[in-house]
Amino acid sequence: MATKKDFNRNHPELREGEIFIMNTWDNGCNCSWKTKRLGNQAYDIHGNPMRDGTPLFAQKKELDDAGVPTAGMVPIPVTTK
Repeated sequence: MATKKDFNRNHPELREGEIFIMNTWDNGCNCSWKTKRLGNQAYDIHGNPMRDGTPLFAQKKELDDAGVPTAGMVPIPVTTK
């Protein structure tokens, strides 16, 4: 049985402080997050590239500030200087 991937920890396009929200087929147009960003390659739950769809990301802080539950969504840590 294939292992399910956790793209909040290891999506190849994840940037610092972001969470993977979902794969989208409408370019994320229904998402109102100011920090939303579309990636290039969608993957299925087993880590296999999909032919269509794009990954949707946003800054975890924006969702936290809005009170959106992000339990289980683990961002890449933000580094401070």
